Formats: sequence, C-alpha cells, structure tokens
Amino acid sequence: LVVHPGDALAEFVLTVVEMRGGNLPEARTHGRRAFRLADSDQQKFQAAMIAADIADREDRPLALRFWLRQAADVAPREVEKKAVLGVLAEEKARSPFSFGLSLSLAPSSNVNNGSSSPYNIIDGFYPVGLISAEGQALSGWEGSLRANLAWVVAEDAQRRTELTVTASHLAVALSPEAKRAAPDLSGSDLGDSVLNFGLRRSWVTPDGQAKNVVSLEIGRGWSGVGTFRDLVELNLSQQRRLKGGQALSYGLETIWTMPESPARSDTRRTTLKLAYGMGLANSDRIFADLALSDTTAGPGNDRTSRDMRSVMLRTGWGRAKPVGPFTLSASIGANYSDYPDYRLGFISVPGGRQDVTGFGDVTLGFDRLSIAGFQPTLSLRVLSTHSNVSAFTTRDTSLGFGLSAEF
Repeated sequence: LVVHPGDALAEFVLTVVEMRGGNLPEARTHGRRAFRLADSDQQKFQAAMIAADIADREDRPLALRFWLRQAADVAPREVEKKAVLGVLAEEKARSPFSFGLSLSLAPSSNVNNGSSSPYNIIDGFYPVGLISAEGQALSGWEGSLRANLAWVVAEDAQRRTELTVTASHLAVALSPEAKRAAPDLSGSDLGDSVLNFGLRRSWVTPDGQAKNVVSLEIGRGWSGVGTFRDLVELNLSQQRRLKGGQALSYGLETIWTMPESPARSDTRRTTLKLAYGMGLANSDRIFADLALSDTTAGPGNDRTSRDMRSVMLRTGWGRAKPVGPFTLSASIGANYSDYPDYRLGFISVPGGRQDVTGFGDVTLGFDRLSIAGFQPTLSLRVLSTHSNVSAFTTRDTSLGFGLSAEF
C-alpha cells in the first residue's frame, strides 16, 4: 500500500485479516476503502458483503442493511442478487429501526406559486391593481430533502407501536431572469423546513383482511423568512384488501397549525380521504383518490385567506411491465377550493374566491439502476389553476429528478 496506495486487493486482504483478528474498527475502515477502489462488480460485491459481515458483528443494523443494498446493486449474477435481497428483507423485518431518505431536484417555471398575470382582477367586478414582480410567476430550481426514522417499541403478531421522526427541507434557487425581475426576493425567502416527532399504532383486524393505523405527530415548521409555526397532526385510517386484487383505504386527518405571529390565524384542517385500487387483467394497476377538506381559521389578519373548503379527485395508472429499462406510471386530477368570505385588502370579493386546479404527472422509474441503494425517478409535472381572483391564476411545469431508499 505504501507503493500502490490505491490497491483494492491489498485493502480487501487487510479487511479480512483485521476482521479475523477481531479488530473490527480497522477492518471497517479497510472494507470501505476496498469497496471504493474496486474496479469490477465482482470486487465491489465481495467488498460489500464483507463490510456487511463486519456491520453484523458490530451490531450496527442500519449499516448492515446499507451494505446489503450495495451488494445487491453490484451482484454479478441474478441468483446472488436475489439471495442478498432475501437476507435484506429478513434483516428489515427483524430490526426495530427503519430509515428512509429521499431527495429531488427540479427546474420549475413557477417556484413561488405566483400569478400568471401582472394584473389583479376580480371576475365580473373590476380591476384592483397591479401585481408586484414578487407576486408573479418566477422560474428557478426546487430541491427537496426528506428523512424519516422509525423505532418499533412494541410488536407482536398483530400489533405494532412505533416512535417516528420526520424531517424535510425545501430549498429554492431563482433563475437569473427571476433575480432581475424581483431583485428584492431571494430563493432563501421561499424555502421551508419541518421537523415532526410522532407515535404510530397499527393493528390487523381479526379476519386479517384490514390494517388500522392511528398516528399523532407534533412538530414545528420554519419558513424561509425566519418565521415559525407549531404543528399537530392526527391520523386515523384503515386499509382493507378486497377480492380480486382490489384494495380500499379510508381515513380522517386533522392538522392544527399555530403561527408564531399573533396577527396570523391559527387553523384546523380536517380531511376525509378515500382511495381505491385494483389490478387489471394485464397486471397493470389503476387507482382513484378522493379527499374532502374543511379548514377553519381563528382570528387574524389572514383569516379570510385561510378559511376554506375543498374537494380533490385524482386517478392514476401504473404499468406492470417495464418499457425498456423504465417503469412507467401516470396520474391526473382536479381540485376545487372555495373561500366563502375572501377579502382582498379592504375589498370583499362578491361570492367569495373560487379556485379550480388541474394537474397531471408522468413518472419514469429506473428500477434496474441503483445508486448506493437509492432508486432514481424522473417526473414531468404540470399544474394549472384558474381563479376568479386573477392573482391566484397560476401555471407551473417542472421536470424533476429524484432518489429514494428505505434502509
């Protein structure tokens, strides 16, 4: 190694020697180097498997699953890949810890959800003025990162209780054109972060055909401009398997949001959810979602823009057989929102504000390609909203690249 510091075989030999000698920290260091320096799938597979062995001896379950995923990604033959994935599934089922991570990056034509018109007009009423550059659609990039950790604190054949931690962050970068149009606005102003701690309880019904879930989360969100909000979320749901590969789920979700500023309204949003899925004769799968929401706002300067009712309907399809190296799925839907007492400054909008939104997406999955255990996806998303208050008439198109993995 003094003469050839990048020798993968030498690092692998030292990994084996240190492991057999019981010096696991040194073996772990050499194992990582052996994997990094390996120049063939066979070498990487062997290095990943011995790194998994070391993690198992050190009782590090998350590291063990990480290296098993790495080994599965570079397995030189399908039989070896299936064997490693089988061990990985057993380890995930046995371990009380699970960890998920996802990230995405997407160019967008409307990172600030701004208006598609420079004029603020109430339909059937009169123009109310101009919309500032910051309030109009600005292009740029959106990046998101989400991590979740679950710890099973109690479990038997039919019941499970978990403690959860979820963290997410949204970062925005304005395009040069957007910076010139709105010099007083920065991408950091549009960012947002959320941290939640939760308790989840799930159990299977006596007939074994349905699963009930109750979860409670408390947390805090921080906006890019430095303000925060406290959050409480309660979820009740049931997922039921039906005959013929059909599935039905329904539930109730309530979210309380309490902003830092006393001038802003506390809100309680309650949503009734219904989802149905079924398999087709060719093994493709279709689904439909329905959500009915009611948001009640307390006293505050923004009460009329928070108090609203909405209904969302979405349907989608997932192709069973790959298209070349890709999996393919798509969805389309619509959302209707009504703000019955909406005010724009000192003007009360006649009949309130109504928004109609149409959206759709197409997603390609690269299941045959894995990057350090992460599965990549490419998604095209289109969204268009028409409102009787033109400041809320928007359009957005984004093409996003994502990575996600569960360890």
